[in-house]
Amino acid sequence: MGRKKKPGSVRAAEGNPGKRTIPKDRPRPKGALPTCPTWLDREAKAEWRRVIREVKCYPGWLGKIDRGLLADMCATWSDIVALRAMLKDEGYVLDTAKGGYMQHPAAGALHTKQKIYIRELSEMGLTPTSRENISLSEQEKEDEFSEFMKKKGTVRG
Repeated sequence: MGRKKKPGSVRAAEGNPGKRTIPKDRPRPKGALPTCPTWLDREAKAEWRRVIREVKCYPGWLGKIDRGLLADMCATWSDIVALRAMLKDEGYVLDTAKGGYMQHPAAGALHTKQKIYIRELSEMGLTPTSRENISLSEQEKEDEFSEFMKKKGTVRG
């Protein structure tokens, strides 16, 4: 796997040495935020609420189409919390029947879940680097401003 693509803002700041076009507008989902699946456990639902609370201020960041990925990301978080609790209780190293030591199997599972979680965060635009790739189109900015002004009562229409 090659190097990760640089965010457009970084390429622009560097003078766009490759002279490739830097996209300004990207497709954004319209409508309401996704609803939390009932099958998520308590920890996953808490993570769902935390993420939704942060992104609801930015219309077009997440839409109903993102429900599956967000649900899986929250379930992965819940698994990480459970694995950490298990390792805290049982330790990262186990004694073997022959008197040796081995890594707890949950330690490997935790590492795998962490890699998945970070990848999902990145896909959802929830890491500092991935947020650099998110921009709102001018139309969305105008719509947000118009809605704000309508709420203030200064724009009629």
